[in-house]
Amino acid sequence: MWDKIFHYVLIHMVYLAFAVFFGGILFKLIIVLFSKKFKGSLATYPRKLPRPIGIAAEALIAMVLLVLGHLELIKEFKFIQIIKHDVFLGAGFVGITFMICTLYFLFRRFKSPWREISVPEDFLLLILLFLTTVIGSHLHIGERYEMAQFGLNAELYREYFGSLVAFKPVIPEGISLSPHYVLVALHIFLANLVLMMLPFSKMMHMVFAFLSLNLKRK
Repeated sequence: MWDKIFHYVLIHMVYLAFAVFFGGILFKLIIVLFSKKFKGSLATYPRKLPRPIGIAAEALIAMVLLVLGHLELIKEFKFIQIIKHDVFLGAGFVGITFMICTLYFLFRRFKSPWREISVPEDFLLLILLFLTTVIGSHLHIGERYEMAQFGLNAELYREYFGSLVAFKPVIPEGISLSPHYVLVALHIFLANLVLMMLPFSKMMHMVFAFLSLNLKRK
């Protein structure tokens, strides 16, 4: 039974998650493009920028580096290897930075004025992001420093992710027979949930708010 569940999570659910992600973005874009134009600036309040603006910058940088790092798990890209490094990018520092930033944004929502504008989905998404990063960092650091003989090297991940991109999905035996197969499946399961939630979250609203303010003004 568990083999079937893991197979669904690592293959079918991945395709479903990306379909929901891109479908959600397209849906939001259509709403913006076909909505009525409005008058005024619709400026956001409070106008004063938050003091810890550096935290947001660090979170954005960490997110970009995480995306680039995961691209290397599909194939080797020369532009990412301009500065030579071992896969995964950042040697664990990126994941730790992203975890700290995620915790900051999570606990900030318990404080005014963010508490009053927060909904359960905001907390859920941040918790999912944190757990996804914790497990991913655990797998990465364990493999990099050969803790407990993980045996999950970059080539195994490239075989798996490359097969998904080629629409010829396979789960290498090196992954499916690993004692840490459960962690791999759990990491991807949580990542799938994050992908499906993103288009409908406040994180994506920031992007579409920019489009609304700049495309739909009279």
